[in-house]
Amino acid sequence: MSLFKKITYLFIISMFFACSDENQNQKNESSIDSVEIQSKFLFREALKELDANFENFKKINNIELSDDLIIGKEKDGFIFKDDIKKQLVIFKTKRIGLLTGYDIVVSDFSLLKAIDNNGFPMLIVKGYCNQTKEPLTIGIDVLKLKDGYSLRVQDPISSIVCNGCRRGCNPKRDSAGDGYCTDCKITNSNCSKTETL
Repeated sequence: MSLFKKITYLFIISMFFACSDENQNQKNESSIDSVEIQSKFLFREALKELDANFENFKKINNIELSDDLIIGKEKDGFIFKDDIKKQLVIFKTKRIGLLTGYDIVVSDFSLLKAIDNNGFPMLIVKGYCNQTKEPLTIGIDVLKLKDGYSLRVQDPISSIVCNGCRRGCNPKRDSAGDGYCTDCKITNSNCSKTETL
């Protein structure tokens, strides 16, 4: 075989493998896009289901909601006015989570007083992401009233979502009202923030 034929065969074989690699890359990109699309679809479906459950809950409990809802008061920590108000807050927290890309499992509530948060009181909801099991903390802006705290019920609800760290990474507001997450206290951990206004 002449040198020219050998070079031609090698060139054809290398083109075949180059095309195969390119095709494989396209398949990988396609599967990534497919997973992302499927995830977005699942979150949309979960949001529809949550909204339907919320409407059903309101109907069963004969609840009419205005723009704001007195949810509880401070007494050695945060105390919900009743179990119905607590369930409404859980629905709203799950909705915030789904809108920001997290399916939160709620585990605990606390209050971040205005004096400790540059004049912005927040209901702090702790939990974890159902898919990744990562810790998740959501800070929801509330309004201090004479007889308790009020939560805006209608969207959009102003909130800060912090995730990715077991200690630290808590939602707060600076003096201008901009949201941030406190530093993570665990080395080589990432804390990320999503804010809704």
